[in-house]
Amino acid sequence: AFTKNSGFRAASAIAFGVWYFGDGVGHIIQVSTHHNMSPGNAGSILYTDIFLPLVGVFLLIWTQKQKKS
Repeated sequence: AFTKNSGFRAASAIAFGVWYFGDGVGHIIQVSTHHNMSPGNAGSILYTDIFLPLVGVFLLIWTQKQKKS
């Protein structure tokens, strides 16, 4: 069960994840269709846009499991 604090954390993680993952998809589209390989579009920023939402979801699940223990 979510408390008020954990509900806010879940909403924040979901909003952050959707935003960053959407940015990552936009970068992939730019790279694949327009061959835009600029540093602000490909490389580390692309990996960050995909990886950070996964970390956020993992941390959210992990903290929920820690509370149940």
